Amino acid sequence: MRYVILAICVLSLLMMACADDNSSSQSAIKLNENQVNVSEMSKMADYVSGLFVKWNEGVYESLDNRHFTDRMVSVLTPDKQREEFEGNINPTYGEFRQLHYADTWKKGDLIMYRFRGVFSGGKGSPQIRVVVDNEGKISGLWVRKWGEEVH
Repeated sequence: MRYVILAICVLSLLMMACADDNSSSQSAIKLNENQVNVSEMSKMADYVSGLFVKWNEGVYESLDNRHFTDRMVSVLTPDKQREEFEGNINPTYGEFRQLHYADTWKKGDLIMYRFRGVFSGGKGSPQIRVVVDNEGKISGLWVRKWGEEVH
C-alpha cells in the first residue's frame, strides 16, 4: 500500500510539472456555479473519460495536442500511461466507470475541474483533477485520494 501511495505521489509530481508555473505563488479560488464554463467542463470530462476507457481496454496512445498541451503530450507518453494505469491506478481503484463533476477552481490563468472518479474497486472514489490552460488545453491531470485540499 505504501508503494501505491508513493507511486500516486510520483504521478502527481509529474503532472504538476505539466501545469503552468506562472500561478504557483497564488492560492486557488473556488468558483461559484455561475462562474463555471459548463461547456468546457463537459468537454474536459469527455476527454478524460475517453482516456480512462481506453486505458481500461489496454489502449495507450499518444495524446492529441489539440486537447492537451505539448508538455502533457511529451510527459504522458503511451508507456507512462500504461505504467501509471496498470501499476498504480487500476490496482488501487479498479477499472474506471465514470466521472461525477464536483467543483471548479481558478489559480492564475489556470482552471481546475475536479471530478469524483467512479471505479470498480472498493478502495474509494478518488478525485480526478483536470487542469486547463488559458488556451483551453489540458495541462495537468491528477488522480488523488478524495478529500485532499486544493491549493
